[in-house]
Amino acid sequence: MLKFLYFKNLKYSKQSIKLIKKKFKLIEKNFPTKTIQEQIKDTVVLSAPLGFNFDETFLSKFKNLKVIVSNTTSIPHIDEEYCKNKKIYISALHNDKTFLKNITPTAEHNLGLILAITRNLIPSYKSVLNYEWNRKNWGGKKMLSESTVGIVGMGRIGKILKKYLIAIGCKVIFYDPNVKGGEKNLINMVKKIDILSINASANKKNYKIINNKVLSKMKKNSYIINTARGELLDTDALIKFMKNKKIAGAALDTIEGEYDQINFKKNKKRIKLINYSKKNTNLIITPHIAGSTYDAWYKTEKRVINKTINFLKL
Repeated sequence: MLKFLYFKNLKYSKQSIKLIKKKFKLIEKNFPTKTIQEQIKDTVVLSAPLGFNFDETFLSKFKNLKVIVSNTTSIPHIDEEYCKNKKIYISALHNDKTFLKNITPTAEHNLGLILAITRNLIPSYKSVLNYEWNRKNWGGKKMLSESTVGIVGMGRIGKILKKYLIAIGCKVIFYDPNVKGGEKNLINMVKKIDILSINASANKKNYKIINNKVLSKMKKNSYIINTARGELLDTDALIKFMKNKKIAGAALDTIEGEYDQINFKKNKKRIKLINYSKKNTNLIITPHIAGSTYDAWYKTEKRVINKTINFLKL
């Protein structure tokens, strides 16, 4: 049987592991290391957890590699150019639009973060744990039904989120140069909105698309939500505008450089964000859990495993 190298930090469901074992010889390791290639050179299928860099240096030692598996909707951790040159199939979800229409947890979490930050859910909860009971300290600035939300990126998540927001009475506008019907200019859009939701794909062209210039044009007491990619938001500028009360608050499920888990505590930008959140009530950070529900995990795991089986014609 062909070897499938699986890393335990992925924490696939029992059903998914069972499905792999039906077709492959499962090799289990804790997580990718620099020496793992020397131990298993004849791997045909390689799992690729976020938080590790699957670049040419790492992948080139797998001489028999045919498939890389990642149940993620984007693959910034995988060297696509190398895989293309070596004809290695990437079994992921980045081009799986039809399947992903029914995978909704990211948009749900996005809505949850909007509610949490605009209604002070976390600091008010913490106040109760300190035996305080004063609702006047934690009033929201505005009803969501009276708010305008601007979405950057009208892809799958943006469309689902728009539907949720309209259902609770929000006015929704969007900026996406690839989709008709949106605002023509990002700067003009942010001048009109109370909440900015970042839902775009990350690439070289839109690196830090939400930057000092954009944030400076937002209304006073606006909010920022990011469940897309940390690289889209200039967090140094964000902290500056939260400190001077221009931006009322932010809720982030993703931060720049999060994939380097080994050096997570050493990254100055991450330390700056987390320290700000420790000392202030207007920044919520969750560890990229937007897509994290057990049913969604299982469906996406099963999908990429079956795509691998079909590609290899097993």
